[in-house]
Amino acid sequence: MILNITLEVEVGDDFKEAHIEADFTFGSPGRMYMSNGDPGYPPEPDEVEFLSVTVDGQPFELSADDCQRAYNMLAEEAANTVGDYDVEPLEAW
Repeated sequence: MILNITLEVEVGDDFKEAHIEADFTFGSPGRMYMSNGDPGYPPEPDEVEFLSVTVDGQPFELSADDCQRAYNMLAEEAANTVGDYDVEPLEAW
């Protein structure tokens, strides 16, 4: 799903708003075993593809910390959009 968020980022000595468009795909919890006893499959993490990041209309590269904060905001926004989805913030890259 395509989501748009605004994130405050540090640009030089100032703080500015970064406008982010991203494609967010929910992960899968995986299964230890199938219902017939066969081996299951591993969990798959959420995926985020940053389509556009701009500050003052110009392309902008997010820092690792900003990427982490953006992921957490996108996961929460996606969960709010879809409903019952348990979101755990990303701790570290």
